[in-house]
Amino acid sequence: MRVLAIAALLVVLLPSVGGQDTPKTRQQKKDNKDQAVQSQPTATTPEVRPSTPASAPTPQPKEQTPEPELKPFLSHGEWVISSLTTIYVLISFFSFRAIKRQADIAAQAATAAQDAARAAERNTEALINIERPFLIVTGVRYDVLPGTTPDGRSESASHVHFSFKNFGHSPAWTIALGGSFKAFAKTSDLPREPEYGTIEEVDSYGIVFPPAQEREILNITHEGPEDEFSTVIAGELFWFAYGFVRYKDIFGRTHETRFCYASSGGRAIRFQPHPAPSAYNQHT
Repeated sequence: MRVLAIAALLVVLLPSVGGQDTPKTRQQKKDNKDQAVQSQPTATTPEVRPSTPASAPTPQPKEQTPEPELKPFLSHGEWVISSLTTIYVLISFFSFRAIKRQADIAAQAATAAQDAARAAERNTEALINIERPFLIVTGVRYDVLPGTTPDGRSESASHVHFSFKNFGHSPAWTIALGGSFKAFAKTSDLPREPEYGTIEEVDSYGIVFPPAQEREILNITHEGPEDEFSTVIAGELFWFAYGFVRYKDIFGRTHETRFCYASSGGRAIRFQPHPAPSAYNQHT
């Protein structure tokens, strides 16, 4: 009986003894539970690749700010237009330079042509002056010839005859001549421009003067009363005989010789060249 009671007591006590943990056993269970919790992966833990050591932390990608887009200075079309414009400007510049050079060359050629023309004109003028005729008065002759007045009376009249000589190297063709024979008290009484009275127009190429030929072709009759003769002899008046001869040369140019002679005092009438106003003595 005694034995049965001990056995029953053991049966009762074994479950309670087996169901209670020691403090050490409980602490080990708690540590094991915490390790199990830590060993579980979390949602934010990155996947560990085989090539990456498990102990190395995975770098977190940094958020990159977008860089501003760089636009070109000129678009493709603008570059094409700018290049074509530059080429056009260069072509225009060099074309302008070429045109300017041609204009300068043309201006120089024109200047050279003008200089050559002037030189040729001077040479021609010099040749004409060398070869042209020169009619110069070489003789003056005074005489008194009988005449008839307008009313039919016989009356003597004083005359002055002029001779000319061609001192040039080519013929001269006289086309006009004339003059006046008047008395004046002094030289200042002469008109500023000579008054030739009646001018004799000669037919074209009517009187020819070959070189070195001398001829008397002009006869001027006194205009005034014959009693002036004594007054002139006494030196109280001057007789002026002035005139001109107009002629052409072989080049078709017209020339003119003007002359003035005067006489006063002495016992005879002698005409000498007189320095009258310039319009009375000219050679063209």
